[in-house]
Amino acid sequence: MRRPASLLICLAVPALLAGQARPTVAEHIALGDSAHAALAPQQALGHYRAALAQDSTNYAALWKAGREAVDIAKQIEGKDDSSKQVRDSLYVVARAYGEAAVRVNPNGAEGTSRSRRPWAACRAPRAARSGSASPSSSTTRG
Repeated sequence: MRRPASLLICLAVPALLAGQARPTVAEHIALGDSAHAALAPQQALGHYRAALAQDSTNYAALWKAGREAVDIAKQIEGKDDSSKQVRDSLYVVARAYGEAAVRVNPNGAEGTSRSRRPWAACRAPRAARSGSASPSSSTTRG
């Protein structure tokens, strides 16, 4: 009798898990906010990107993703070319997220106050200034 019961459990558990919906945009933002509060910017950025994968025009996810990219870039202290390139690419991504947030909601609190836009001071490296950066076209190292 144990064999059919264990077989039933083996079949039922994956079916139950498959029935669970993926996190919503709001849930990803809440998870990102929790990770931000726990000083885990890479984890937070992952959640904000997941929210943007579902809704690419979500204002909160856009500006918060920009904030996290800046936070990650600030943690890179190396002076070697590789570190500089990673840091610069993160600032380019942060600026792209921030500019996208302002396009979505130009009157939003994070879009109207320069002091609340951490990406506002980010200058693209010379090579990147000639083209437009897209938040989804760049990646970060995890």
